[in-house]
Amino acid sequence: MFEKLTDLTFEEWVYHMFDHPEAWYFAIGSEYWDGPPEVAVEYVTRLFTDPHPHLDGYTDDELKRGFWYLLSNGGSDVMFAISDPRVPLEKRLACIETFYIVLRDFFVPRCSPHLSHLDEPGVNPLNSPCYMWWDITPVPSGASDADHGPLTDACLSVMERILALESIACQENALHGLGHWHRHFPERVESIIDAFLAAHPDIRPELKNYALSARGGCVQ
Repeated sequence: MFEKLTDLTFEEWVYHMFDHPEAWYFAIGSEYWDGPPEVAVEYVTRLFTDPHPHLDGYTDDELKRGFWYLLSNGGSDVMFAISDPRVPLEKRLACIETFYIVLRDFFVPRCSPHLSHLDEPGVNPLNSPCYMWWDITPVPSGASDADHGPLTDACLSVMERILALESIACQENALHGLGHWHRHFPERVESIIDAFLAAHPDIRPELKNYALSARGGCVQ
C-alpha cells in the first residue's frame, strides 16, 4: 500500500518532494502527496517565487529527482492542480508565472551550457528537468473550456520570456515546449521563435537547428 500524505506544512512538503534517494516514488509502500489542489498551487507558487532558501541545501542530483517528481504526472499529481477548476483561476495563473521566476533565479545559475536533446556529455543533472519541463508538466496545451484559454496564453507567454534568458539550457527548455505546442498554436509559436532567432543571430548552430525544428513542431 502507498501512504497518502494530505496534511503537510510547506516545509514538510518541500522535504517530501526533494529529500529522497533515486526513484524512491516507484517503490512499493512509498509515500505520496495527495493534498487539496488549492494547497498544491499555493505551495508550488511559494517555492518557485523564492526557491533559494528552501532548495540551496540539496545536491543537483537530489534537485533533479525532486523536480521530476514534482513536475511529472509520472511521479506525482501535484501539477494537475493548475487545471483544477476548484482553484481560483487567478491563483493558477499566478502559479504559471512563477515558472519563469524559478527558471531565471534557480536554474539559470545552476544549469550547465549543454544541449540535452543532443545528450552532450558533462551536463549538470538539473538540465534534465529543465529540458523536459513542458513535456512532463500536465499543463493545458489545447483544451477549449473557459479556463484553458487564459491558462494556455499564460504558458505561451512564460515560454516566450524564458526564451529571452541568457541560458542555453533555458532557451532549450522554451524551444522544447514551443515545439510541442506548435500543433495547437502554430502562428504564435512561429512568431515567438522568429523573434528569438532575429534577436540571437550568433547562437550555436545546434541550438539554431533545434529552434527551426521547434518552429515546425518537430521536437521529441
